[in-house]
Amino acid sequence: MKRTASRPPDRAGGVVELIGLHKAFGDRTVVDGIDLRIPGGEFFSLLGPSGCGKTTTLRMLAGFDDPTGGTILIDQQDMAGIPAHRRPTNTVFQSYALFPHLTVAENVAYGLRWHRRGGRDDSTGKVSSAERERRVREALDLVELAPYAAGRVQQLSGGQQQRVALARALVLRPSVLLLDEPLGALDARLRKNLREELLRLQRTVGTTFVFVTHDQEEALEMSDRIAVMDQGRVVQCGTPREVYESPQSEFVADFLGVANLLDGHLLERSRGSRGPSEVRIGDFTVPATCAADTAPGPVRVVVRPERIRLEPRGKKGVPVHTLPCVVDRLVYVGATTQVMARLPHGPALRVLVVNDSDRDLLTPGTPALVSCAPEAIRILSKDT
Repeated sequence: MKRTASRPPDRAGGVVELIGLHKAFGDRTVVDGIDLRIPGGEFFSLLGPSGCGKTTTLRMLAGFDDPTGGTILIDQQDMAGIPAHRRPTNTVFQSYALFPHLTVAENVAYGLRWHRRGGRDDSTGKVSSAERERRVREALDLVELAPYAAGRVQQLSGGQQQRVALARALVLRPSVLLLDEPLGALDARLRKNLREELLRLQRTVGTTFVFVTHDQEEALEMSDRIAVMDQGRVVQCGTPREVYESPQSEFVADFLGVANLLDGHLLERSRGSRGPSEVRIGDFTVPATCAADTAPGPVRVVVRPERIRLEPRGKKGVPVHTLPCVVDRLVYVGATTQVMARLPHGPALRVLVVNDSDRDLLTPGTPALVSCAPEAIRILSKDT
């Protein structure tokens, strides 16, 4: 989840605004009133499950689909009626759509043959041959594929082909680059490597990236901000840390990473109290964090597994607010072990334990204690 590159200053161009954006196919609403503003130079992700409307939103931005309502502005220009090839955008798809009969350089140069912005040397307004060659070299250098310029795309790996597709999109110098699950067809290790490459590339060129994915790890690792979508709506928008650590709904908490979701009862605060709120879970009361206007009563409690500490019973110096548990089940996942810790007369908590810790606790049937800081226990009102 930690970003590996610093964010550049906002660019003057590439500002995207969606105002009341709506799309319906017949009587089926796919995008239901989206309002978003994406500053220039931001890496922005649309994240959500299949069918949530994220790809349709991207297609309307690109000009492939027309909205049935609302407005799309790019650098304050209304995109209504402007076809895809005239918009200051370009799109990279999951399928690379490369031409096998052309060389790598010819694939990258393909769009420049009909480009009408900059480098003009004749009455048709096309980019000159010299300008085209220079920009192709720059694009291939950017994606570190210059040595393969004369080769055929079939000779490249899947990751290299995806970088050719990125170079072909970037060579047109779009204000906004749209990416529709571009890493979805690659294996896990290659996806990890290309995530780092994609982030480096975006930081280098400073172009606004709008990235569509259903992979929460991709979105958390690369994005400046994330819009989590469900049923055609944006249900939460914020930085990766905000949406992960402070989910505003049960859907966001459950979709974005792994979460323990528990039923609880928020206790009424005493007058003048300045400490954290308190929530009752089963027979136990623990401090928790919630919005100031959250009403006392039934609530849902959200706790991330990595924020829970597992301690042996009887250990000195453990936090005051602890819950007794019994280790129920273990799942070894390499660097960590997922521990299912069952509470008395209650649900099991998923706890993430780093594998350099005390392994005496990691035995099914072992009595233990669980605890976490009040700020790690988030309260959602029941109606969310």
